[in-house]
Amino acid sequence: MNRNRAIPAHKELAAGSFILNFLLGLIFVTFVILIPRHFLQPHHRGFYCDDETIRLPYMESIIPTYALVISLLTIPAIIIVLTEVYRSSCVIELYSWKGYNIGPVFANSFKFYGGNE
Repeated sequence: MNRNRAIPAHKELAAGSFILNFLLGLIFVTFVILIPRHFLQPHHRGFYCDDETIRLPYMESIIPTYALVISLLTIPAIIIVLTEVYRSSCVIELYSWKGYNIGPVFANSFKFYGGNE
């Protein structure tokens, strides 16, 4: 397969929108955590220890916790890295920030979270 490759375009990235999005996300997460914890109270009601409807034997979990943590952290990371490596092989743009060259994987992540194009 013969692709005609043009001269790569050089683009400068700005950190302003990335920092703004990070701060807005931090504020949102803070409110999501703090509002329920400090302003909402759970409904408390009593129960009886001899109530047969709530007495069930303890069952071990089928999937161990370490397997869940490992799979939830590694599988998305592997998919993201493979996708970005593939995308970086197809894109011919060069990025820099304050005079330093930035790899396409980091630049695409920066554009995604910062909203820069």
